[in-house]
Amino acid sequence: MTALQKSQDISLDVNDEIGMLRCIIRRVYRLALEEESLDALEHAAQTLSTAINRVGSLVKLQSQLGKTDRDEIIASFNGALTEVVRQMRLEL
Repeated sequence: MTALQKSQDISLDVNDEIGMLRCIIRRVYRLALEEESLDALEHAAQTLSTAINRVGSLVKLQSQLGKTDRDEIIASFNGALTEVVRQMRLEL
């Protein structure tokens, strides 16, 4: 396997993980909407923060793999966050 093939495989895994994290963010948000306990809401906020930070790290990794340039990375991160926010608004 060449270095390029390994990079492409890793990039696919990164994209899959970004998608999975977006799904987790949506699910945690939905659960938080139903919660009344302050402890549960705090835990949800921490989980959301961790997931969003992880998305940022993955987007940075994606850039280091050479798959995208800086503008595409910013657009990818903004697009992921915009989509999550949009879906959250639809559920309200």
